[in-house]
Amino acid sequence: MEEGYSKASTVKTYESLRNRCDFVYAHTSGDADLEALKQFASALKPKMLIPVHTEYRDDFKKCFDNVVVLDDKEEFLIN
Repeated sequence: MEEGYSKASTVKTYESLRNRCDFVYAHTSGDADLEALKQFASALKPKMLIPVHTEYRDDFKKCFDNVVVLDDKEEFLIN
């Protein structure tokens, strides 16, 4: 929670709470495995899936029917 990594308002809020609360740093990856992604896609039934923040973007086509793979900084217009 430092400026440069977070918004100034977020840092200010953190600073005001830090003296009154006992914060514990706990890193979580947020990464999902294939089965979790399949369950998520099945529940949402999206018209298309666009994988982001993955090293295996092309592999999504093997697991899902409606995948659109984009290159970094490639624009995609949603109608």
